[in-house]
Amino acid sequence: VTFGAAASACGNGHQWQDTIFLLNSARQQPLRVDAVLWSAGVAACERSEAWVRALDLFCLAQRTAEANSVDAGLYASAVSACQTGARWQAALQLLSEARIKFQPAAGVAAK
Repeated sequence: VTFGAAASACGNGHQWQDTIFLLNSARQQPLRVDAVLWSAGVAACERSEAWVRALDLFCLAQRTAEANSVDAGLYASAVSACQTGARWQAALQLLSEARIKFQPAAGVAAK
C-alpha cells in the first residue's frame, strides 16, 4: 500500500520519474507489485505527456506482472496514454484486448 500511495502522489504531482523509481524499487523487493502500482506508473507518465514511457510500462506489466496485476484499470491508463499520444489504432487494439480478457465467462450472469 505504501508504494502505491507514494507512486500515486508523485503521479498527481507530474513527477513521473519518481513514480518510475518507486515502481522499480518495489519490483526489487520481495513484494508483489499490484495493479494499483502499475496503474499509478502508467497514469503518471500519461499525465506528464510521457505517453511512450507509459506504454512501455504497460508492456512491461503484461510481461512480468502476475495475472491479476494487469486489470481493467491498467488497460484504461494505457488507453489514456494512447489518447495523449494520438495513437488511436493502439487504443483500439488495447480496448479489443481488454474486452476479450475481461469478458465474463459463458454462463455467468451479470449482476
